[in-house]
Amino acid sequence: MSEGEKAPTLDDLVANRTMSKDIAATLRATAKGRHSYLVVAIPRFAGKTTVMKAMLAHAPEGIPIQTVEDDGTEVPRLLAASKGGYIVVPEIAKMMQHGYIWGAPVRKVFEGVGDGVSLATALHAPSMEEAMGQITGDNGVPDKDAQKLELVVIGGSSRPSTRSSRCAAASRKRPCCTAGTSRRTSSRICRSRSASTRAEPSGTMVLATKIRQR
Repeated sequence: MSEGEKAPTLDDLVANRTMSKDIAATLRATAKGRHSYLVVAIPRFAGKTTVMKAMLAHAPEGIPIQTVEDDGTEVPRLLAASKGGYIVVPEIAKMMQHGYIWGAPVRKVFEGVGDGVSLATALHAPSMEEAMGQITGDNGVPDKDAQKLELVVIGGSSRPSTRSSRCAAASRKRPCCTAGTSRRTSSRICRSRSASTRAEPSGTMVLATKIRQR
């Protein structure tokens, strides 16, 4: 995005057929309710950050939103400052880039989520199961902390250069998202969700949710 260019909103993403109105409504409600969420996609430039920021725009006005901008050394301070709002991790990844964290800082973030602190983050993975495997396996986040994630958005794009992903339901004119409650461990949730989610063609966005009652 060039300097001065307006960031796409959820309404913009519906208008350009990146997602359906049903998905946008779910994402909007997620941020308004300060639920923790993860945005997942396979290719780079698939729209993870765009979706994450478009959702954050609907968080309650005036709440603190603290973004990790280093290698994770500031996580304890940011968690304290984000009480009543969101801590944002641009990406869970091994890449040496500001705001990208891996290992101990990831565990620290998930440990601190809850008690008034919500999480917005993203990572690269081909499925929800793979994404949660990175969190609980590669990064060693305990299941009890991983299941603090209340919604997972899974997107993909057959043309990464377009910087957008397209929702198959937009052409089918029916929702491509489901919602439910669960108190199972994150690994079990992944298996049950991935088993019930039909594979979509490349260039689609699907929504896997695990919103639980607070």
